[in-house]
Amino acid sequence: MVYNNRTAFYISLASGIIGMLYFAFAHEWLIIQSPFDITTISNTGHLVVKKNLRLIYWQHDQWKHETQEILWTHDLGKNIYQTINAWLTVLDEEDIIHK
Repeated sequence: MVYNNRTAFYISLASGIIGMLYFAFAHEWLIIQSPFDITTISNTGHLVVKKNLRLIYWQHDQWKHETQEILWTHDLGKNIYQTINAWLTVLDEEDIIHK
């Protein structure tokens, strides 16, 4: 197969661009992330996940529930704090508790 100068130039140019992109990606200068990815890394380097939380409460002689999305981390204390805070916020919005 015989290549002329123009074809060789385009192959070299494409190889150079692909090589630079690979180098940037390998050294984390270029980061590719899916827009549908729900997991992130926090500042401490731990995994943070968006989690749907079902909050259940009693109102007008029946059980009701509401689903909220919270950030779930490795820290159990922070998870408990966020869960209770979300639950109390729902109770306050529904006028079940008074401040």
